[in-house]
Amino acid sequence: MEKNKCSENNIPDSPARAFRSKDGRVFLYATHYDNVALVGNDLNNVTPSCKHKLSASMDKNPENFDARTWLQTFYTEDGNTIYSLGSSDYHGTWFKNCSRPIIENFDCWWSAIVLSVSKDGGDTFSIKSPPHHIVARAPHKFTHNPGRPAGFFTTSNIVRDGKFYYTLIYTYGYKEQKQGNCLIRTDDLSDPSSWRIWDGAGFNRQFVNPEHPNTKTPENHTCTTIDGIKNKVRSLLWHKPTQQYIAIYEIYQTSDNEGSLPDIQFEYIRSRDLLHWSTPEVLYRIKTPKNCEKMVTTGAYPSILNPDSDDRNFGTIDNHGFLYFTRFNSASNCKASFDRDLVRIPLKIKMH
Repeated sequence: MEKNKCSENNIPDSPARAFRSKDGRVFLYATHYDNVALVGNDLNNVTPSCKHKLSASMDKNPENFDARTWLQTFYTEDGNTIYSLGSSDYHGTWFKNCSRPIIENFDCWWSAIVLSVSKDGGDTFSIKSPPHHIVARAPHKFTHNPGRPAGFFTTSNIVRDGKFYYTLIYTYGYKEQKQGNCLIRTDDLSDPSSWRIWDGAGFNRQFVNPEHPNTKTPENHTCTTIDGIKNKVRSLLWHKPTQQYIAIYEIYQTSDNEGSLPDIQFEYIRSRDLLHWSTPEVLYRIKTPKNCEKMVTTGAYPSILNPDSDDRNFGTIDNHGFLYFTRFNSASNCKASFDRDLVRIPLKIKMH
């Protein structure tokens, strides 16, 4: 991607997601906050298209969640109207609005899941006027020193079952909210306020603006996190042969070499109802360089896509496909940088 990228920010910084437009073009996103699509006639032949770009407005108001947004998942029924859920980040350090002014400060990091929409087959995306684009957020106002990241930070694929659309969103936990993955659903993708939260018994709760009167009881706007999922779900698919969902995430796993740093491991789990999940199984592992004295990221953002899928949203899989992930090329030098590639590895899927 290095020779074809549109700008320095045109790097893979999210899981690979794809959809097929009404005219047959395929759009692949694995994007940074300057959201650039890779476009082509099929998933095997896509290149960066600099005209297909969406960037948030760098709004300094933390309650608007319109500073920087990563488009993370897409869903379309007809290839013309495409709905996208994105992760919208606000860092107080970007605006000198943090009591601890350090780079990469978790203490002043707030995030929400927001809605963007394309009405022209994916050529352009637009965001509803903030804050009316917000799907999921913490029921608290921004503070200069919350003590940990607050809100919701990532979203899996959107999957449909009957009249409802489901996705898994991740939170680090804040005040009443526990850390983990939350299952939410809607019957109207066009309405950000229509999403409801799994509370352990049903989808009985909803997200609210902290100025809403009901926010006096923020515990009524939390989710019950889903057991059996260790980390942020990066990919959520329907496996047609076994009629099961597959979820994929990355974790740090103890290295095989005694005394060395943890490796990055991609794991997958299975479910028939999105609530009860199987024991994790290893999908792929990336070794940490032996010469490094501190933890470095070697790979991230795993997802599975099948170029031959007849699903416009590439959300179903049979027994073959590709594992996509971001490779951090600077890891061999034990340093973090924007030197990254989106890579893929062929897979054969055998499940019972």
